[in-house]
Amino acid sequence: MSDDDRDVMKSMIEANSAAIEVLVLCLERNGVLERGQYPEALRAHMEVNIDSLSPMATALLADIRESLLH
Repeated sequence: MSDDDRDVMKSMIEANSAAIEVLVLCLERNGVLERGQYPEALRAHMEVNIDSLSPMATALLADIRESLLH
């Protein structure tokens, strides 16, 4: 993978992570989700599906989950 490809992938991952974080925060503010509900659901999903998730997907989900916990 070239450096340009890595930069594109990194940008896509960062954009997707930011979009999900904003969506979850909006849902929490509107009372649709309780604080911490989505990160916990991600944790449970990752545990159940650990064998079927790619390392990249696992890393992305873990990053999203971690950012929502703070």
